Amino acid sequence: MKLADAFSILNATFGFLAIYYRDPSFIFLAAFADGLDGYLARKYGSGDLGKNLDTLADFISFGVAPAYFLGIFAFPYLLASIYRLARFLNVNKEDFVGFPVTASAMIVVPLLFFSKNLSLFAAIILSFFMVSEIEYKKVKDAKLLSVAAILILIAFIDSRLSVGILTLSILYLLSPLAKNFYKH
Repeated sequence: MKLADAFSILNATFGFLAIYYRDPSFIFLAAFADGLDGYLARKYGSGDLGKNLDTLADFISFGVAPAYFLGIFAFPYLLASIYRLARFLNVNKEDFVGFPVTASAMIVVPLLFFSKNLSLFAAIILSFFMVSEIEYKKVKDAKLLSVAAILILIAFIDSRLSVGILTLSILYLLSPLAKNFYKH
């Protein structure tokens, strides 16, 4: 097993702990581990099951765990998450097709700390973005990824400060609009 794969397993572990302890803050740690597994996989490679392992971990942490906290009405979010991740496994593109599940969870979970109803509403809207054909650039800028990692850790330490990762994730959601705006 490669180091990247160990972080995928850590991602899934944090997703499980979020559900087990009924504490959505663990989803922030799952996002941190997910970021590290991606970085390590690009830098050092992953094992034979790396991409599958990462996808399964993402489904637990960013599909199942957020849906668990939102209840039965989050079923569309859960289905969109699994569809989005299955499509990711089968499409080899430079960029993402549909809004990534990790980024979706980084909108749904912070909102959960302020309003469950608003979080559920966002989850349902994000379901459409996850299964859409909208292309999202993969973020590769080390400084921006470092900022995101710091915001995620801050959100875990104090969920009231999760507004930083929420803002960054919403900007990412809207980023294709900016791309289209500058084309014209």
